[in-house]
Parts: sequence; structure tokens; C-alpha cells
Amino acid sequence: MPTNLYQIDSIIIGYDIILQLLFAFITIFLSWYSYKIYKITCQEQTKFLSLGFFLIGIAYTILSVFNFLIIEELLESISRIVHLKEIILLNTIGLYAHMSLMIAGLVALTFMTFKTKTIRSLILLLAISLIAIIFSKSPLETFFLISSILLAGIVYFFTKNCIKKRNRKTKTITLAFLFLLLGNLVLLLISRSGIYYLIYNLFEAVAYLLILYNLYLVRKR
Repeated sequence: MPTNLYQIDSIIIGYDIILQLLFAFITIFLSWYSYKIYKITCQEQTKFLSLGFFLIGIAYTILSVFNFLIIEELLESISRIVHLKEIILLNTIGLYAHMSLMIAGLVALTFMTFKTKTIRSLILLLAISLIAIIFSKSPLETFFLISSILLAGIVYFFTKNCIKKRNRKTKTITLAFLFLLLGNLVLLLISRSGIYYLIYNLFEAVAYLLILYNLYLVRKR
């Protein structure tokens, strides 16, 4: 059974909820905007971009809601006997829901980079990823490992595109996913506590700001 997704104290969790809601808003906005572009251009790539960001946005929303419920439960427990089983249950449900949706979102973004797109390969990639996490003895480490592999594939795709088309938009989107990858690697290879978690949040914030800036460049054009 997994423990906390990030080993941090209650003060940082409170600040974390705000960031998770902010990231949820940004990614759902990105999903909506990508879908608008898809309706105009009918490009398959933007359809999966929209789906990926939507799933990631829901993943952030669910994690923030369950973190809020856990904090509420902990605050109530100050004046009574701690209901440890309730907290563990909330934590477990929230974590698996978040990890499943986040992986589904990253799989959709990875699928966007495939030359040959079949629903069967999408389902297969998602199923393998989720099964690996669910049946792993260390589901959190497996989650960050798979996330990093998927993000590395996305970064590779955008890097190749950046080499072919050297402009501000391709450089910005490549940097954005590189920051997301670096954030995952910090938690996977170093630590999920204290200052490293704050570094991870900083990488995420920079990444989503870059993606928003990229949308601004596309719209300006």
C-alpha cells in the first residue's frame, strides 16, 4: 500500500492544495483550447493533446480534493481519537485515482507523438502502465518511473521537431516538457520530501507557464 505521494508536512500540503488546483485550472484550460484548435483544424495530434491535458487536470483536481479531506480529517482528530483507518483509506483512494488519471493523460500525450495511431496500441500502453503500478511492491516509485519514461518520449519527439523547425514555439514547448521530466526525475532519483518537493513544484509551475506562453504565441500568429 502506498504512503503519501509526497512525504511532506501539513503546512506544505496546505500550500500544495492551492498549487494543485492552479495546475488543474491551467491544464483543463489547455485541454479546452486544444479542443477548439482540433474543431477548426481536425488534426489528430491536437485531439490527443486535449484529451491528455484534460485527464491530467482531473488528476490534479482529485488529488487536491483528497488532500483537503485528509487535512480536514487530521484537524478533526485533534479533539478526538485519530481515525487512522479513515485517513489511510482516503489517502489510498486519492493516490490511486491520481496516479491512474495522470498516467492516462501522459499516455494520451505520448500517443500523440506516434506516427501510426490505433486505439488498440493506446489501450495496450495504458493497460501495461496501470498494471505495472497496481501490482508493484513500490507503486509510487513505479508511477514516477513510468511517468519519466513517457515524458522522456514526449521530450524526444518535441526535440526532433525543434531541430527541424527552429522557432520560439517549438523551443518553448520542448522546454516545458523538459521541466516536467526534470521534476519527475527529482522525485524519482533523489527524494520526495522537503526542499526536493518544492523544487518539483517549481519545475511544474515553470512548465505550465511555458505551455501557456506557447498557446499565446500560437494565438498571436
